[in-house]
Amino acid sequence: MDFQKVEIVFYSAVSLFGIVGGVIRLCRDNVNYGVVGNLGRCLSSGLVSFGVVGIWIGPNTGSLVSPFYYLAAAALIGFSSSDIQEKIFNRVIGVLQKKFGLTDSKGE
Repeated sequence: MDFQKVEIVFYSAVSLFGIVGGVIRLCRDNVNYGVVGNLGRCLSSGLVSFGVVGIWIGPNTGSLVSPFYYLAAAALIGFSSSDIQEKIFNRVIGVLQKKFGLTDSKGE
């Protein structure tokens, strides 16, 4: 599997927009978690943005509606509170578990 240059640039931009959203959220909330805590929160915003947009688009990046649409989604995900990011993350994990048959018949 080879990565195309446009994919690398696009997903790097998605991650960057998520990180910037996380930085802006930290500044808005005016809360200091220490250097490591602040860095971790910002990087986790970028990682959640990358993962959600990557799963949303899927393996076919040729079907992009508009890259700015996905960058805006990444920025909003990064800006959202950690509680919302946790809900998004859990929802995505639930969908992936169903897709790969990793849940029992009750959906647990």
